[in-house]
Amino acid sequence: MTRVAVIPPDPEGRTVPTPPPPRRRRRRFAKSRFAFRLILLVLLAPITSAIIAGVMLLGTEVTAPTWIKTEIEARASEALEGGSLRFGKIGVTLGTDLHPRVRISDAVLRDASDTVIARIPLVEGQFSPRGLIFRRELLAQNITLSGVQIALRRAADGRVAVAFEGSGASVREAPNFVALLDQFDQVFERPALAALQQVSATGLIINYDDARAGRSWTVDGGSLALDLRRSVTTLRGEIALLSGRDFVTSVALSYQSPRGSKDATMSLTVRDAAAADLASQSAALSWLSVLDAPLSAAVRAT
Repeated sequence: MTRVAVIPPDPEGRTVPTPPPPRRRRRRFAKSRFAFRLILLVLLAPITSAIIAGVMLLGTEVTAPTWIKTEIEARASEALEGGSLRFGKIGVTLGTDLHPRVRISDAVLRDASDTVIARIPLVEGQFSPRGLIFRRELLAQNITLSGVQIALRRAADGRVAVAFEGSGASVREAPNFVALLDQFDQVFERPALAALQQVSATGLIINYDDARAGRSWTVDGGSLALDLRRSVTTLRGEIALLSGRDFVTSVALSYQSPRGSKDATMSLTVRDAAAADLASQSAALSWLSVLDAPLSAAVRAT
């Protein structure tokens, strides 16, 4: 569309010509705007690329950088009181909730004297994003262990010891089962585990050797869930006991104790247990040895 400007006639009758448009100013403005856009694009390109890369990496496992491996080894050494952690492979995944997850395969834990105390096929950990971003520290919040094999032994005098199968060394020893649970409760008070909220174990295998009863049992496919939130240590477990009979004994365990206290409440529910097996575990139940039948029982103690 062409614009026509009406110009009043000159007093002498001559026509005044229309002044040319300010093209130079428009060109300068256009060049300045183009330069501003170019600079803005250059500045935002790395940020945009990082955002795109981060979105593309959501849910994708990548090889952990060296500093993460070093941090995990340092945290493990602190938790093991001078021990060490070695592993075959370690990968990192950024979840959709922006929590980094670490997956460790073929983990081997050693104590301060370099004795193997555990071999764990798979360890998965979820870590605090705030600790990673602001402090560059791996603060574990949730840990999952898979395929763990544990040896549980009770001596003739009633003392109990627990160890990981194939380790050759006992992790903990105590006068009885209640004292053993109290020891594990104290383990999670260490500074290296201050941010820890939950620990779970799946596919758990327990070989229970009871010298006092002269019997051995095997637990297969058990699960344990430890919750450290709300200033209370809560342990729940479900196991299936194989005793060589034509029925399977199921055991459900619940343990609660306020953090920093020796007070505790424990409940045990047993279904389809052989009467003789129950009788062998406590002198108060020895009278059950005359029975030949599967029994169910529920016990609660503080």
